[in-house]
Amino acid sequence: MSSRLIDLSHPLEPGTPPWPGNPSVTVDVLDAIPEDRHPGDCGVPGESGYLNATCFFTCNHTGTHMDSPAHFCQDGKAIDQVPLRQVIGPCSLLTIPPCPPDTALDVNDLSGVETSLRRTHRLLLDTGWAAHWSDPQMYFDHFPVLTKGAAEWLVACGLELFGFDSPSVDRVPNPAHRVLLGAQAVIVENLTNLQEIGQPEFELIVTPLPLAGLEASPVRAVARV
Repeated sequence: MSSRLIDLSHPLEPGTPPWPGNPSVTVDVLDAIPEDRHPGDCGVPGESGYLNATCFFTCNHTGTHMDSPAHFCQDGKAIDQVPLRQVIGPCSLLTIPPCPPDTALDVNDLSGVETSLRRTHRLLLDTGWAAHWSDPQMYFDHFPVLTKGAAEWLVACGLELFGFDSPSVDRVPNPAHRVLLGAQAVIVENLTNLQEIGQPEFELIVTPLPLAGLEASPVRAVARV
């Protein structure tokens, strides 16, 4: 049986909207192939300056990214310590009708996925919020969140990974972050294209960079259906 891969990640580029107050993505050119080179010509070995090289800078929480327990927990796993088995494997999808601004999702909104979640231990939540990505003021000021009770319920169901098409699972004082990360789950934020998955369970591949000792990383999130 053939499978299809769906990219669930926003591209990282200078125009990618950062969390308000965080620095924007920057790309500095260190070296560049001369514009007069013929397309497809890879040049002569040893020829000086005939390559592309760039320096990329961003906050670890910009774009589609993963929070490790160290984001809020002093003794929590850093992003390079998150086991690969936790971020690759079967995953459940819950689609909620497009959320109005400032929605707080509680246990009743999630309970329909309980049987599947107890089997997969991973959950992606499609709220339709990715549609606001091009409007940063709406996207970052009025995003849907999880209540503390919903986070506690997810942990009770054996959750190991939670992904969301929202910039954060909560707002200050961040009760859902503290519950999920305190249970050693990981959180993936700013997902997109979740509506293309189209089935209640699928294979998820979402691997962070092994940034030693840090609390988060950009990711390439992929669904195999």
